[in-house]
Amino acid sequence: DERFAPLANLRANHYRIQELGDVADITAARDYAIVLCDLHGVGTALNPGAQGAHLIREIKKHYPEKFVIAYTGASPPSLISRSARDNADAMIKKDSNIEDWIDALDRAITRNPDLTSRLN
Repeated sequence: DERFAPLANLRANHYRIQELGDVADITAARDYAIVLCDLHGVGTALNPGAQGAHLIREIKKHYPEKFVIAYTGASPPSLISRSARDNADAMIKKDSNIEDWIDALDRAITRNPDLTSRLN
């Protein structure tokens, strides 16, 4: 629903991030080992009610090897947030500080043997 605010900071820290925006097909995740997924304003072509939570569920169903990090500014008790928490590998608040984003990505990288280093 908004631009990915930590993008410039994460790129400055040598993470290679491709911002896709709203995707209309889960095959958009095919080429990525780690997927960061907002919960609102994405996946609307797939399920306008569940949005990002549905997108996460479908990515994990079709690409179980993907490490999916859900992020949102919504309060934790929302139905979309609960669904995302049940299906994503990790969850982070949209307004988390850059250190928390780096920690989340580093954990995802270390859990993925296909990724050698964020600096390569």
